[in-house]
Amino acid sequence: MASVMQDSSNVVASKAEQMGKRLAALDEARKADVAKRRQENDKSLDPRENVGKFLSEESAARADISARLDSLSSAGGGEATVGEIQKLLSAIVTTIGEAEQRLAESTYFLPGYDSRTCNAHLAALRERARHVSSLLVPRKKFSFSKNKRRA
Repeated sequence: MASVMQDSSNVVASKAEQMGKRLAALDEARKADVAKRRQENDKSLDPRENVGKFLSEESAARADISARLDSLSSAGGGEATVGEIQKLLSAIVTTIGEAEQRLAESTYFLPGYDSRTCNAHLAALRERARHVSSLLVPRKKFSFSKNKRRA
């Protein structure tokens, strides 16, 4: 009886060992398949659709725009004429518009939170540009004028 129990425990142990080996082999095959699919997916992705790259470029663009606004507002337009200030401000506003266009084109691959955050940052920059413009460029004076119609 004791030998039968030892034989059955040996059989159970060998089956458990075989099962462990089969499960380890299946796990290795699964890991290899996942790695293969990741490589194929990385190759098929469009490099322009890289979220990290977009966010780093957008952050650099925002920092550049902010620095330009800082330099313009700190200089206070001291030596620059109104026309030069308006050209600088229009260049900044154009850059903000280009950044908004890039964001609009990238919203289909950006996560919603990142898209909303970038949009909020760009809106704040646009508002800041308006504020700097109102400080440095005088408003046009209102005046009534007669339009002479020639008949």
